[in-house]
Amino acid sequence: GEMSSSEALEALSPAFYKGFLPEDNEKKAWEAWLERYHNRIKADDRDPQERIEEMRRANPKFILRNWMATLAYRSAENDNDFSLVKELHAVLADPYAEEDAVKNATERWFLKTPDWAQNMPGVSFMS
Repeated sequence: GEMSSSEALEALSPAFYKGFLPEDNEKKAWEAWLERYHNRIKADDRDPQERIEEMRRANPKFILRNWMATLAYRSAENDNDFSLVKELHAVLADPYAEEDAVKNATERWFLKTPDWAQNMPGVSFMS
């Protein structure tokens, strides 16, 4: 069956940094947007796999974030270890790839900003 907007929002909840409370206006706004999106998908009447592939071609899986760059340049600067710089370069050479160019790239780099970087000046912004 089809998911309700509330169920869809629940499925997306791991992507958010903070949870939603039932009384949140923010939650209501997201549910309204999901309802409009669902209606648009139904109106488009496209093959779901075709739509998914188009979205994957337009939206990179890997995006360089400040926290990633910070790990790489600190390792290079402090330890003269450029392995993270090289790893990020390899991952970002094909940011749309669904298959990892580097072993465990998804687990290492397809993440929200880690706790250690969320309030770090110069790192948390745009991460």
